[in-house]
Amino acid sequence: MDITMKVNGKEFALTLIDVLYIPLNPQNLVSLGQWDKAGGSYHGGQGTLTMITASGTTIARGTQISNHLYKLNEFTIPKFTATVPTHPTNIHHII
Repeated sequence: MDITMKVNGKEFALTLIDVLYIPLNPQNLVSLGQWDKAGGSYHGGQGTLTMITASGTTIARGTQISNHLYKLNEFTIPKFTATVPTHPTNIHHII
């Protein structure tokens, strides 16, 4: 899945892999653990979050909202249509 983030007026295009689709969840969630595993890093504190690439480029900033979640600023995910399998054991395979 391709996404776009903007920091200080500069756009960054990223491709997410191993994406899970949760049909009833209205939010798009990014796993910081997966980001870390892929070589990225992040810094958080005092209600803000910064995501940094392995090369040291800041590609996203966010602000803490309710439920201890962070809303990423200028974060765009294109709309897509996903097919939901009828067999529940296949749900983890949706990309």
